[in-house]
Amino acid sequence: MNIEKTIKLSTYGQKNEELKFEVSKTWLEIVIAEYGFEDLEEFLSEYTWDLSHEIFEYALEDNEVSVSLKI
Repeated sequence: MNIEKTIKLSTYGQKNEELKFEVSKTWLEIVIAEYGFEDLEEFLSEYTWDLSHEIFEYALEDNEVSVSLKI
């Protein structure tokens, strides 16, 4: 059983560098349902950097980003 409360995602940053960020699983489950995903497993196997960038921007607006690292 996975008891972690956050999930790490990757997207692109301002200069197309990789940007890793962490959000609450509960929050992400609500958001991905709005995009038509059935669950986290489906989302994690199919999401694109473009979609995760939208989610990152949304998470910033909602103050849901707990970690943000440029690689």
